[in-house]
Amino acid sequence: VFTANTSTVNMRGTITGLTFAGNMTGGSKFYKLIFNGVGGSWLFTSGYNTEVADSFTIVNGTVTTAANHILTDLLNL
Repeated sequence: VFTANTSTVNMRGTITGLTFAGNMTGGSKFYKLIFNGVGGSWLFTSGYNTEVADSFTIVNGTVTTAANHILTDLLNL
């Protein structure tokens, strides 16, 4: 169960072309967001914003943001 602002979300995809679309801010923001998929490649698409309240961690894989995508409230990069 995902609870915005309190849950840890683990992205474990191991393929390329994974995307995030939509505003993930305010009541929909992440608390802890972890990317840990060997070979995984995630893209935050343009036109949307993302907030992470506590920590944003990349263990394995790559994370890219499109032009004008804003990631805010990041404490741990």
